[in-house]
Amino acid sequence: MHAKGSGAFGTFTVTHDITPYSKAKIFSAIGKKTDLVMRFSTVAGERGAADAEPDMHGFGSHTFSFLNAQNERFWVKFHLRTQQGIENLTDAEAEALVGKDRESSQSDLLNAIDNKEFPR
Repeated sequence: MHAKGSGAFGTFTVTHDITPYSKAKIFSAIGKKTDLVMRFSTVAGERGAADAEPDMHGFGSHTFSFLNAQNERFWVKFHLRTQQGIENLTDAEAEALVGKDRESSQSDLLNAIDNKEFPR
């Protein structure tokens, strides 16, 4: 269940050639940019679960079926890696954060966008 999450508008940029696996035009060339909206969730957390519990990269939970130009099928997953780096919390910091803001990841995303420090 993906009970909690946030979404943001952004741009998907192709950084690696995956044309051997997909004929979809969105992936047709390195450097190709496509506008998108992406939803982030804590995946395993139920309603009321704290955002500070999981680790911050975007590991996809769904597998997609892709066809290449030869109509060969490939099963793929997307894992989105942050370019901002990761800062981990100590147990004490996480406890204090969760006590003040159970939606800390959502707050971080909104604050970053408001400050024009767009996630990458």
